[in-house]
Amino acid sequence: MLRDLQLALLLPLWLAAQPAALDTAAIGRSVREELASTRTPGAVIGVVKGDRLIFSKAYGLSNVETSTPVTTVIASLSHS
Repeated sequence: MLRDLQLALLLPLWLAAQPAALDTAAIGRSVREELASTRTPGAVIGVVKGDRLIFSKAYGLSNVETSTPVTTVIASLSHS
């Protein structure tokens, strides 16, 4: 969990130092390396610029036993 928090905190800093064009291949390589080194089965990465989501991608598995891939689908539940 601490590793996930570190990635979540460091990724925006890394992206801020990048040129204007978003290098999605570099993001993918970094995420896959992090997942492998931490033995994390999957993750979703989102990049927000201003108030817009400009990149979102799922990597790996959400369930290793069933080989279910991670998705970028976000569910929202409203309680009335």
